[in-house]
Amino acid sequence: MKRVADSTCVVGTSPKITKTSELGPSVAQDENRCNESATLEKTPVSDAPVPNAREIAAAKAARVRLGLEEADPNDPATSANPDMNGKLPDGVEPEKVEIVNLPSDQLKPVENAEFELRSLTDRLGCPNWVTACEGLNTTRQLVLFNSEIIHSQLEAIILLVFNSVKNLRSAVQKSALICLCDLVNSYGDEILNLLAAQTANPSPILLLLQRSAQDKRFVADEAQKLLQLLGASCSADLTRESFFPYASHKSPKVRAEAAKMLNLSLMKMYECGSVEEMMSTCFQSLLKLTGTLISDSQPAARNAAQAMALTLCTAHRDSLDGNIDAQAAWEEICTKELSTSAALKVVKYCSESKKNLTSDQN
Repeated sequence: MKRVADSTCVVGTSPKITKTSELGPSVAQDENRCNESATLEKTPVSDAPVPNAREIAAAKAARVRLGLEEADPNDPATSANPDMNGKLPDGVEPEKVEIVNLPSDQLKPVENAEFELRSLTDRLGCPNWVTACEGLNTTRQLVLFNSEIIHSQLEAIILLVFNSVKNLRSAVQKSALICLCDLVNSYGDEILNLLAAQTANPSPILLLLQRSAQDKRFVADEAQKLLQLLGASCSADLTRESFFPYASHKSPKVRAEAAKMLNLSLMKMYECGSVEEMMSTCFQSLLKLTGTLISDSQPAARNAAQAMALTLCTAHRDSLDGNIDAQAAWEEICTKELSTSAALKVVKYCSESKKNLTSDQN
């Protein structure tokens, strides 16, 4: 029998076999492992990365947090965090502040309206958010019970209240929106005019639309109440002019909220019997907008567009002479003003809605 040489080798020495192919694959693998071990042993230790002072401090702090090492009060790496050495922060613990926004019917008049008015702008513009909220509540009291003396400073007050709507604190935003509701109830179109005239970025109207579409529901709910109040209290023309530019905004949620406001203004105009005014001033522009929004990605925008389509269709029918085919005239004007696909959707929706209404009446 042919004897096979031992494949065991010592690192740093060469095995006494010249042809590994004659000894089989297992012996060849052992030889390769020996050569790799020899290469690793020759690697100098100095090539290993040396941790810097910051990394050493972080490692010490981690060991203390894990309970593997006690904190050293003389070592800033382990004594910087008061939780590590048992010490609590110095100073008075801040008090918990709760902002209460009473309903308008529960507010009471201030004792000295003239005195409160003199300090009102300072409080509204105060960096302390609690003081700002107190100023907003005082504004509500003055608006409800002393509207004649606050009117002289209305523009400055509106600007300060609007700045509170931009505040990063949600509590301040909510208080400011509630304050604006009371202002709109008292002054109506004048407030919307002042908001629309501001040149801030973002504009007050856009900011209100953004607030009504944000994720914090208690802020969004107050913003939507304010928008609904604007649509109900302000004139239809002013509402349409103020919100029309934002119905084409790049934000889908802003578009949807603006479309809802335009639908409110259109319904208000029709219910007031201003069909002739509607046909001469805004019919064409609103029909084109309806054709765009009826295919919007937001369900709220599509619903508003469908409602506007019905109102526009009814107003168009009312404006025609009795001898004209209203359906054919409606289809003709939709085809003329809208793209082919938009015209088909608008006409189809109006026709189906009319059929459903007829069947319900029967």
